[in-house]
Amino acid sequence: MDDGVRARLKSVSLHDTNLLELVDAWLGAAQKLGELEEERARLTAPSASSASQLHDARLAWIRVTNALIANAELEDIDSDADRILFSALRAAGRTADARKRTSKKDVNPAEPELAPEGTGGAAQSTTAKR
Repeated sequence: MDDGVRARLKSVSLHDTNLLELVDAWLGAAQKLGELEEERARLTAPSASSASQLHDARLAWIRVTNALIANAELEDIDSDADRILFSALRAAGRTADARKRTSKKDVNPAEPELAPEGTGGAAQSTTAKR
């Protein structure tokens, strides 16, 4: 606010105060609310996950999806049901595998892959199907 606006606000009387004092109080409250909002955002921000936590979560996800696929195959679901249930999952797995192949980073060879269609478990599993 420039001096002219401040002078006009000060000239307006409201009961036992003037409009400038009320505007200054409002601006002070707005400033305090802004500071509290920034603090709340900082306190509620999601914590950054470490690379190892992300890796462990990815491995757990792969194991769970492979177990789900294996259980579905134990139930001898038909190909239409398999396609409906798992086509998006397998497409995501193919995308991840392609990204992994083109990555310049070192890849952990012991890391399991999403089971391809009709395998009944992890692609790198050495156990025989029963």
